[in-house]
Amino acid sequence: MIPAANLLLHAATKLIGNALSPAHRLYHRLYPSKRFQLPEHMPAAFDGRALAIEKNVWQRNYTGRVTSDFAINFHVNRLFSRDFNHHFMTDQQADKFINDNFPGRISDAYNSLKNGAARADIWRLLVLHKYGGIYLDIDATFSAPPSWFLGHDEQEVLITDRSGKITNYFLASRAGNEKLMALVEKIVTNIEERAFDRVFELTGPAVIRELSDTLAFKPRLFRGIASHGQMTLKQHQYIDQPKGHWSQAKTVDDIVDVNFVPQKPGAVY
Repeated sequence: MIPAANLLLHAATKLIGNALSPAHRLYHRLYPSKRFQLPEHMPAAFDGRALAIEKNVWQRNYTGRVTSDFAINFHVNRLFSRDFNHHFMTDQQADKFINDNFPGRISDAYNSLKNGAARADIWRLLVLHKYGGIYLDIDATFSAPPSWFLGHDEQEVLITDRSGKITNYFLASRAGNEKLMALVEKIVTNIEERAFDRVFELTGPAVIRELSDTLAFKPRLFRGIASHGQMTLKQHQYIDQPKGHWSQAKTVDDIVDVNFVPQKPGAVY
């Protein structure tokens, strides 16, 4: 049973997003080059409720300079999670994190990817494995404060979309969770074997769905936890990188660089 307060907040964010959409469109039509800088780190404002999952929120985008709707969405998420440390990385910073912390087979697979969304699929699992917390897509919105819906002793929380299938725009996990590394191993193998020609199957939610029973995941419905695209305009996410969306990749060659040369041949993780 989803608490009524969570459902009310979920509905409120959707109403606010719908109400602000025309203003965002008009604003960026009048000021097409205007962008807002997202902060890289915002410490927790207070301790709040103790949880097993570390109180971090992780987000990533190809740039920290975003349109008005993405800036507002970012700060709404921050408002909901003020008892969490908030971390934001650009693609370049995320690349450094992977290469510094997971050199060898993982970084080689990661660096062979030409698609930013595919790289983000691996990064979100690895940053949660190392530090723990919540990963949230840059265009997703909390439906309630995380401390309201995370159990005090939970090791991970995954959600399903409207169709009832597991998605990865929201992930929560305690640091050191080996289930995350099992997902990474599957993704790395997919990349090495060039197993699929779509990001969704190669590195995305399909991997989690495939291993869900094996890893004993017990996902919850997204309502009351987080929603996707409620307060942002799809056309604004890649406004400065029109070919950046994962769906632009049509073949495996669009995703994996067949000519990539590993930096450390033979290295393992």
